Amino acid sequence: MSVLTTRCGIGRSLLWHRIFGSCVTICWGTAVQRRAPGVSAIGDFVAQLKELLDFLEISKLTLVGLSMGGVIAQGFAADAHERLDKLILMNTVYRRTDAELKGVRSRLKITVDKGLKPVADLRLTAGFMSIQAG
Repeated sequence: MSVLTTRCGIGRSLLWHRIFGSCVTICWGTAVQRRAPGVSAIGDFVAQLKELLDFLEISKLTLVGLSMGGVIAQGFAADAHERLDKLILMNTVYRRTDAELKGVRSRLKITVDKGLKPVADLRLTAGFMSIQAG
């Protein structure tokens, strides 16, 4: 069983269905999922993934993490490694610089305070890069 986890929204996730036809997850906070109360850490997304796998009765899997899904997949691997057959990470982050972490924290604060729309809108402008660089 292969599972792709991503945070890119259902449209882009469906592009992967021919490769990972088994299951594609869409995390809270995307264009199709509103931010759930109390969701503020990677562990919340890991818990969401575990709940989905439990519901689908998937005990062992190849987990593919794309972008933000790669961060979630790393958290899942740390917390539930016994459930993994393989872990594949694509276009994900590891060891961010201090400036990158500052940008991430800044965008997280904007999202918590004002919702996802301002950050999503920033992605289309140079403003995203200024927050990215911090």
